[in-house]
Formats: sequence, C-alpha cells, structure tokens
Amino acid sequence: MDRVVPALAELAFHHLGLAVASPEAAFQYLASIGYTAGNSAFDPIQRVNLAMRHHPLMPDVEVIWPSDGPSPIDKLVQRTGSMIYHLCYACPNAASYCWFWPHRDAGDRRPSLTSDRKGPGKRMNDDHLSHCPSRIARILCGFTIACFASVGTSQAQVSGFGRSSAPIYGGTGISARPANRFPPMKGTYADSHKTPDGKPCIAVHPSTKPQIVNPRIIDQIVIVNNICGQSIKVQVCYAGSSDCIVVSLSGFQKLRRVLGIAAGSTTFQYEYRELF
Repeated sequence: MDRVVPALAELAFHHLGLAVASPEAAFQYLASIGYTAGNSAFDPIQRVNLAMRHHPLMPDVEVIWPSDGPSPIDKLVQRTGSMIYHLCYACPNAASYCWFWPHRDAGDRRPSLTSDRKGPGKRMNDDHLSHCPSRIARILCGFTIACFASVGTSQAQVSGFGRSSAPIYGGTGISARPANRFPPMKGTYADSHKTPDGKPCIAVHPSTKPQIVNPRIIDQIVIVNNICGQSIKVQVCYAGSSDCIVVSLSGFQKLRRVLGIAAGSTTFQYEYRELF
C-alpha cells in the first residue's frame, strides 16, 4: 500500500460518465448550460454509444447510451433513466496503477483509468471499466473528493468569476476546437491584457519535437509570447481538459514550455487564458 499514494499523485481528473437510456434530452440540457459537442464513437466491446461534451469551466461529460444487445449500463438506465456512473482519470500508464492487485474482478463498476493525456474527444483506452478491483475503486472515489476540493492547483483549469480571461483555442496538425457559441454571464471572465492599439498582449504558438533518445516519443510544445511591458501569468491546457501548465512571463518575454508528450502524435489542440 506504500505505492498507492505516489500512484494517485499522478492521476488527473478527465471526465464524468453519464449513462442515459436515450441521449437527446441529455444533449439538449448540456447545450442549455453551455456545453459543446465533441467526438462520438461506438464501443464494440461494451456495445454502447459514446459522445463527449465540453465546457470551458465545468468538467467534461461523456454521454453513454446502449446500442443493440446487452451492455454494462442496461440495468442502470432501466432503474434510474440517467445517472453519473463512472469517473475517468488520466494517467501516464494505466497498467502501472494496477500492479499490486493479482486478481481481476470484471463485474465491478469503477472509475476508469486512461493513459491518453492529450485531452478529451480522443478514443479512451480504458474500456471505461478498469480492470483494477473494487478496493482501488474506493480509493479513487475518495480521491475524487480531494480532486474537487483542490480546483485551485496549477494542474486544473481555473474557474470562478473574474479569475481568468476567456479561453482562446488553437491546434497544430488539427483544427482548433470551436469556441463556445453561448455568451457567458457578465463578469464570468476578466478582460485580457491589450496593447495601446488594442492587440492582445499574449500569443501562444504550438510546435512538436521528437525526443533524442526515442524519436517516436514526441514533445508537444507551446511558445508563449508577451509583447507588453507588464508581467502576465498564462495557463495553457490541452483543449477541454484539466491537463494544464502555468507560464509566468515578465514584460516582453517569450518562453518555450512542454505541454505534454505523446507516442508518435504531432497533432494536438490547446487552449490558453490569462490568470488574475
């Protein structure tokens, strides 16, 4: 058990899993509170349909509904109609978090683990039901409370009225994620810093670079540039995720930072905002 805490320290909350009998009402409700559509997929192993929904301030939601044939959520939706039934965490290597459990119990419902650190909308490799047994599920559920209680850390997106500027989206090798088409409530975002002629002080440019030791491992890099004289703190995240870095810039400073790494992938989406 002495390796449980170091393992949990590398987990990052990824999304909530919402099981529904039919997705239309869920899509409509999520859209009404500012969520936008992400990628959709069919999981042939669990025989369920999946659709991601993203929000600039609130946790991502994966909507799951049954397809033809039996699926793990059939009894849940028959009993409740809809419910949050799983939590997904991102981690560098999902297998390493189950090393201390020699047996698997595929019948348990538990939070999922994923080693996909590139943000939501990508295909999860966790089958949405981790093979770790129920004891680690209880540990992760306890960790969920700590995760939501520590939103102010640099690893999570900053939320709260006036604490950040509105997010700006970009991408390399892939189109930028669309901005939220629903106008925010007044006071949600602070005004970003501008030059005297109205240009944004902050610009972020993406790039990628293969690592020297293993060229198949790609550093996904952001170059953050401040063209104004005042010091500005910038948060850069994978688009729609809580996988973030914070870059503090002095006046007229440009900094190069690694946002994350990926196996062979030179495409990624990002978003950034100024912190106040």
